[in-house]
Amino acid sequence: MDRKAPSLDGSSENPTVSSSAEKIEEVDYVNAAAGSEENMRAAPGHKFPSFSRFFLLLAAYWLILLVVIPLHIHFHLIAQFELKQLKANQTLLLEEIYNLTDLNKKLSSDVNIGVHNLKQEKENLRMELEVKNKIQQLQTEKKNLTEQIETMEKTWNEQNVSRAQWSVDEYCPKEKNRQRMEISEL
Repeated sequence: MDRKAPSLDGSSENPTVSSSAEKIEEVDYVNAAAGSEENMRAAPGHKFPSFSRFFLLLAAYWLILLVVIPLHIHFHLIAQFELKQLKANQTLLLEEIYNLTDLNKKLSSDVNIGVHNLKQEKENLRMELEVKNKIQQLQTEKKNLTEQIETMEKTWNEQNVSRAQWSVDEYCPKEKNRQRMEISEL
């Protein structure tokens, strides 16, 4: 309200307002204070909200509350349900991780055993190959030695025959040999 209090001398600061208007205004002010809200006037350019408008606002607030609260409850329940599902999935995944970790350990152990066995087999094959090579080398050496022995025996036998013949020729003349042969034939 844009009212100004009258001055103490009874004159109004507003020159356009007459003293009779001041009395009406004063009376209206007194009546308004006595209790009737309907007689209250709004300031120029402003309106007092009516009860129907206040009721519409109140109804809109209640409608918003009645829509928002159930939606909040609904989404809260959905979120709780999804949270429970996520926790169940997490439990399953953790169990699967544990199983896979255990399986990985077993497979790693099996692989380590397999690698150890392969290394041992490789070592055995290497040793077997060395033995085969040594056997082949010894067989070649035996063959060479056998050939040398045969050559030496042949040479030795030839030399023995030659020496025997020389001895016979030296110590037994040909005539004596013939007689001996004849004697031996008889």
